[in-house]
Amino acid sequence: EIEEADFVSDDELSAFQEEDEGDNVDGPSSHGALSESNHEDTKTKPKDDMEEIHHLAKKETRRVRIWKAILWILILVAAALVTAGTYRILRGEENDDFELSYTLFAESARDALMDHYDDLRLAMSSCSIAITGSAITSNQTFPNVVLNDFETLGQATRYKSGLEVINWGPNVQKGAQRLEWEA
Repeated sequence: EIEEADFVSDDELSAFQEEDEGDNVDGPSSHGALSESNHEDTKTKPKDDMEEIHHLAKKETRRVRIWKAILWILILVAAALVTAGTYRILRGEENDDFELSYTLFAESARDALMDHYDDLRLAMSSCSIAITGSAITSNQTFPNVVLNDFETLGQATRYKSGLEVINWGPNVQKGAQRLEWEA
């Protein structure tokens, strides 16, 4: 691994070359060819080092980009999993809430219907008891029973039952029963 201290700036590199040239105190060397080659090596060596540094920097940049892409993929996968989990949980709760509210509504509608039916049955029962009682006390026979306060009884029955209109339509058969009704 290359650490930050391994990178050398251009200014430091040129200062290093000047020091390197200044170290030669012997003056022109008897090994002229050798010193020239050393001098050429020092000129090409910084170029090679710079190329190597650029190559390593490109490699590191590529690695950073790969890790960046991997990180983005992980973030997207995590977001997708969280979204899917949240959707699944909320969908289950929504179905449970719907079933519960439907059950409660159905039960309250059934209870209201049964209460209304009971009120209707009790109102009609009290009306029939009043008519029967009046028929017995006045020695009248059904269906020819006349009530003095029929309007009041009808209004009370309609109010107790919660109905707008009460209609009574007897089924009269031909023969003796018809004659009795027509009389």
